[in-house]
Amino acid sequence: MVLVKSVQTQGNMIITIDDVEQKRKIKFSTFKKIAPFFKEHQLSISLSILGVLVSTGLGALLPLIFRELVDKAIPAKNNDLIFQIALIYLCILFLSVAVEFIQQLIVGFMGIEIVSNIKKKMLSHIFTLGIPFFDKYNTGKLISRIESDCEQLFMLFSSIGLQVLWAVLNILISFVVMFSINPKFAWLTTSIIPVFTLGSLLIFKKMRPMFRKERDIYAEITGFLSEYIKGIPTLRGLCNINWGIEKFKKINEQRWKYSAKIHAIRSAIWFFLMLTPNLIIAYILYESVGWVKQEAITIGTVWLFIQYISNSIQPLVMISEQIGEIQRSFGAADKIFDILDTPSEEGKLAKYETLSAFCKNIEFQNVSFHYKEGESVLKNISFEIKKGETIALVGPTGCGKTTLLSLLTRFYEPIEGRILIDGKDIKHLKKENLRSFMGLVLQDIYLFPGNALDNIRVFREDIEPARVIQSARDVMAYDFISKMPNQFYSDLAEDGGNLSFGERQLLSFARALCFSPELLILDEATSSIDPYTEMLIQKSLEQLRKNRTCIMVAHRLSTIAKADKIIVLKDGVIKEMGTHEELLNAKGVYSGFYYKQLGEQHNLSFKPEGELC
Repeated sequence: MVLVKSVQTQGNMIITIDDVEQKRKIKFSTFKKIAPFFKEHQLSISLSILGVLVSTGLGALLPLIFRELVDKAIPAKNNDLIFQIALIYLCILFLSVAVEFIQQLIVGFMGIEIVSNIKKKMLSHIFTLGIPFFDKYNTGKLISRIESDCEQLFMLFSSIGLQVLWAVLNILISFVVMFSINPKFAWLTTSIIPVFTLGSLLIFKKMRPMFRKERDIYAEITGFLSEYIKGIPTLRGLCNINWGIEKFKKINEQRWKYSAKIHAIRSAIWFFLMLTPNLIIAYILYESVGWVKQEAITIGTVWLFIQYISNSIQPLVMISEQIGEIQRSFGAADKIFDILDTPSEEGKLAKYETLSAFCKNIEFQNVSFHYKEGESVLKNISFEIKKGETIALVGPTGCGKTTLLSLLTRFYEPIEGRILIDGKDIKHLKKENLRSFMGLVLQDIYLFPGNALDNIRVFREDIEPARVIQSARDVMAYDFISKMPNQFYSDLAEDGGNLSFGERQLLSFARALCFSPELLILDEATSSIDPYTEMLIQKSLEQLRKNRTCIMVAHRLSTIAKADKIIVLKDGVIKEMGTHEELLNAKGVYSGFYYKQLGEQHNLSFKPEGELC
């Protein structure tokens, strides 16, 4: 099936953070979902872990070497020894930095590849999802999920895990050395750990919901920009450009205030966290003065303790900082897996039937449907469409015409009843198989970036240009396309901005015909065409309907009158059914609609039962 319609997005986005969602914690199940992305990178992970072990071990030697310099080489004024120790120090420092650099390259490349794979998996999965999914997610939110949230995961995949490992090793080595030299100072230094642990837990517990909401606000801004930038010409034409500016200012200010709040809370927490190690260092310096005078401890040892305290603080700070990034990353992961866990449109059946050809008829049997519980859109709809017939669906806005087509194409599933094609329930057919027999042309037309030829064949390389050109001729689109600078290879502006509305609809007709559908579905396809273009369309439709079954939703009498059967819908039920002449003679709902359109061309001697529009 060729779908000639853009997915409608919701213009008004309201941020609502579900209480349950806010309280959701990082669970092991999230790790289980993330873990498979690392399976193909075991070598990179092993090399990175080895690099962390080597660089951490080398870094832990530096304070010990520096102590030898302060306590032995400098007091002895032995320049050769000073040079040797300094050279060893520099070599170890250089080697440690070199190993860390290589390790960062490895995990960086790994992170880039993993994030790229997630983006491809997300986009591929989104293509399999049904229309109800796109009713829930607007374009801006999907862009935010694919781009922003995936990029947030890059930190998790590229560095956070190894940085946490480096931090833990650094802390362990530092405390082992300190306890072996001076247990009293070492025990005093351990008071840093509970302070940073409590601070980290505070950040972890209290700020995760804030980070999730921050990302929701970001998604709203992305959605606003993606949807309303395209509407700037309309706003400018209606002299209401300030509305868009003020709307963006309001959303942007909301994000600024919330981000400022997060920053203020984090800064306050960090102020108190960093105060503790500085007080400990001050106490060590105070106590060590007397010990140095008594030669109970050397200046090099005091310096060693200060270095190892710094070596302990830096990892603790990093762990606490990374908790914020982990919060953001897992918040992004939750949103990504919300999409990846959404069942595909096709669903899963033990065995699918196959429709090899459309030979006999389509039957709607007691079909009912609603979008929201208790608000019925269709009620016990039953009718038959024989192969080769043209059926017109008419009725007021909201009566269920388009919904009927959406059920036939399986964009939605009936709540009750069933739809049969040649006796086969369509819910037992693969959607791809079902839609391969259909050509769908809707009033809202989406044109892809590219030339006219590729837009008609929807980038299908297996469709020859000659077939595309013939389809354009059949629907009277050839003339205006041939007048374009490069004819069928002329690039179209965004959303077909360099074409008139009628030309875009003719192009969508050509697109549908290019795939030679057995069942042609037209939803308000001629409602916005000028009289001349409509005349061209009517001529082409007569040719198109030969040897095809056609179902159309229309308001124009010229489109409806030649239908083999007209089905009149109102309030979700079938009010009337018959040919144009039969329904006029019945002098009911359809007759009232017909004469209302004709207006003064007919003098009515009766009062119609009801108005259709």
